[in-house]
Amino acid sequence: MYTANDVIERPLDVVQQCMEAHADKANWNVSEVFERALDGQMDKIPSLLSQRFEDVKENTLVHFRGMVQDSSDPEYYQKCVMRRGPDGSTSKVATKYVDALPACPEGFSFEFQSGNNDIDQRIPLYVVAVPGQAEWAADAVRSGGGDRDGQKGGVREEGEEGDAVRNSKRERSEEGAVPALAPSSTAHCDEVDGQGGKKARVDEAKVASRHGEVYDSKRAEALAQIQKGKACIVKIYSDSESGWKLNGVCDFFGVVSFDVVDPSTSDAHVEEDVGLAPRMEPPASIVPRLHCIAWKEVNTLYPIRYTTPIDQSHLAVARENALSCMKAITGDSLAAEYLLMCLISRVTERLASLTLGKLALNFSGLHRNFNHAGFISLLSHFVPNMKVINLSVKYLNESAFVPKKDYDIQRLLHGELQLPAGTVIVVNELTMDEGVLQESGIRNLGHLKKLMQSQSLDYDFQYYSAPFETDCPVIILSEGQSMIGSDARVAVGGNSNFGCAEGVSEEMVQGARHYLCACRSTSALLEEAAMAHVEESIVQLRQSAEGATELQLHYLMGLARLQAITWGRQGVEKADWDRALALDRERHLKMAQ
Repeated sequence: MYTANDVIERPLDVVQQCMEAHADKANWNVSEVFERALDGQMDKIPSLLSQRFEDVKENTLVHFRGMVQDSSDPEYYQKCVMRRGPDGSTSKVATKYVDALPACPEGFSFEFQSGNNDIDQRIPLYVVAVPGQAEWAADAVRSGGGDRDGQKGGVREEGEEGDAVRNSKRERSEEGAVPALAPSSTAHCDEVDGQGGKKARVDEAKVASRHGEVYDSKRAEALAQIQKGKACIVKIYSDSESGWKLNGVCDFFGVVSFDVVDPSTSDAHVEEDVGLAPRMEPPASIVPRLHCIAWKEVNTLYPIRYTTPIDQSHLAVARENALSCMKAITGDSLAAEYLLMCLISRVTERLASLTLGKLALNFSGLHRNFNHAGFISLLSHFVPNMKVINLSVKYLNESAFVPKKDYDIQRLLHGELQLPAGTVIVVNELTMDEGVLQESGIRNLGHLKKLMQSQSLDYDFQYYSAPFETDCPVIILSEGQSMIGSDARVAVGGNSNFGCAEGVSEEMVQGARHYLCACRSTSALLEEAAMAHVEESIVQLRQSAEGATELQLHYLMGLARLQAITWGRQGVEKADWDRALALDRERHLKMAQ
């Protein structure tokens, strides 16, 4: 019987013993052995995101939570090799979950051509720390090991959930934690530099020079985008490779390696694809390799402590508390209602030309001297993930908003809008300046508009583009009508309290997070008892002077569904539809003032 310490401190020894004891099993019972040893003790596994690399022991079991940013073609490797001793005796050595063969004792040799050497494949995933993670969410994950045990769906075993946690606790402010509603420029930071790390064991310049100047310059450019401690190459083995998806957030558990194997001198343990341009492999001192033994999908970006259900008898109080927090941020009751609905909105259905369920919200009537920075900072205390797009001519012209495939280095390069589902995107048009938008800037505005309209992005594969679905609530801050459009425009001009929260306690913030998390996991459909009432109302709207369009009716139905969800109901009632109509009328009246 193995202990948690056994599988954490010496996982490769345990794998070797599993192979010897269960050679007839496809996976040598590795998953079962590790699961039993770690039952209820997953929080003991060190996280690569919470410590410096030099403090992590080579070939130990670690945890990495991140978003899958890219994947590569499969690698072919030998699961085990025969080792021959000085006396001619042979034994099998497990070479799964490693980048390089173990040292061979003097007098021993490996036999690579033996018929007993099993060939298998593994898929390298380029995984980055969750983009845009709020500091409070990162702290909750860092301090609460339950996040590793409690995500819905459990651990995906073989055979069958800011940026993410900061690289070192020493990077925290010495002043301590930020108060719940203290505006802070770092409350929603996307990236934090890491420190430390082991030296790569390969002459990187020598490796790069073999591939020519183009590869060398592209590789240097790609490496410049990587921040130490913020990425990991996860190698998923064939017996657990299905189920992951691009841009999905996962918890990966596996054996960490800081070795970099030079393909020109490797021992044929890994077979490279022939005829393709060399893949850009960043040094493991910056991007370590994690040989995955188990993984699980993270189903919500909210930390596990906020995912417990709210009792129906407490929902009215929880709803009122959340609305009070939203009103404290926006300074307006109507804006608070719409902000609440926007934050809990998510895609429910995709039709040929319509994406239903989303609610892109435009707060208009703002000026540059309004406290939009305060609004952004305060909002970050309520949502676990947020991406802020401060528009400017320079930013639009020079940034890459969607990922682009670079075939010179065989990598999908990061785009500003490559984000996990549930990330709130704040588009700040108040920072837009005068100037000429180049073709790239116009394209980037188009990408923003498409994300807002259809919740999808066209990734650039140079020779073609491919659509990828997104599901990110969008909030736009503007003076007039937004240049990228919206589903609902709410006028907040003249509101001096916008972005200036007062009277909101830490207890209220915690309650609002819990409520928002519960609402985002709830769905609601139109109840049969309300159908006749809604149909009659739709007929009246169609026959009115304005003549409601199909798109407007879908929008109103979406508002009614979100109203039902705010009350914890799974069915849309008459009152929800009537409330949606009332909110929309009030919104139009405010815009007309």
